[in-house]
Amino acid sequence: MRAIILLALPLLLAGAPAQAQATDGWDMAQTDKGPSASISYEGGQSLILRCFNNRLEALLVGFPVEAAPGLRPLTWTQNGQEERQTWINIPGQAVMAAIRPGRVARLFHQGGDLVIHPSSTTPVEPGRPRERLRLPLPSDNSAIDAVRDACGTDPDSARDGLLETEPSFSRPASLREIWASAPAPAYPSRAMRLSHGEVIYSCIVAAQGALEDCRIETENPANAGFGAEALKALHRARLRLGHGVEPGRLTVSRLAFSLR
Repeated sequence: MRAIILLALPLLLAGAPAQAQATDGWDMAQTDKGPSASISYEGGQSLILRCFNNRLEALLVGFPVEAAPGLRPLTWTQNGQEERQTWINIPGQAVMAAIRPGRVARLFHQGGDLVIHPSSTTPVEPGRPRERLRLPLPSDNSAIDAVRDACGTDPDSARDGLLETEPSFSRPASLREIWASAPAPAYPSRAMRLSHGEVIYSCIVAAQGALEDCRIETENPANAGFGAEALKALHRARLRLGHGVEPGRLTVSRLAFSLR
């Protein structure tokens, strides 16, 4: 389980160049929290991979601000290969954090042309098409290696090689039809003093829609039992298999808890 910490982000971005770097490599920085690799572009966007307090984090900076917290789907095309990714929106900031930083590190390492398609929830002016951002990645990936090494990240992790589920609805986390048997976690007894909680999880889709190797990616509040109850519920849940929801993919979503 990990927490995404953005306290050092202003320091990391201070003095970042306004255009893509002249050298074909990532900009390395070192703080007392750990190393980071970043690159900035003329449009104001930055890509960041960092080892922060021994946790690997991947951030997209300079994207349209969304006021509400929550999950943010992106379509990511790299070197002609397209996949769906789920990110965490940082409310009120032009920042998204990767739920699967190991996966993003692997893709950063590949280099080539990266195209990010904005999510359908991102507001645009009437009559204006949604813009795709083309961000060429450096071919020199030694900085990515250094950050992964500092965090002890396995570059060949089988889990990081899995594609996410891509069901044929725009907001699968909010639609029950993706579930043959939806997770129904109990409210943790030691959190009765709290009115609500939430977890973001990832699981590997198995045969008959079962979920395997489920992991709690974030838990809020931490150490209140929400993660443990979510794992119990996910063990009993079943997905409805279909196109984009096949065994061997990874499903990423959110479970909310409320006493109301």
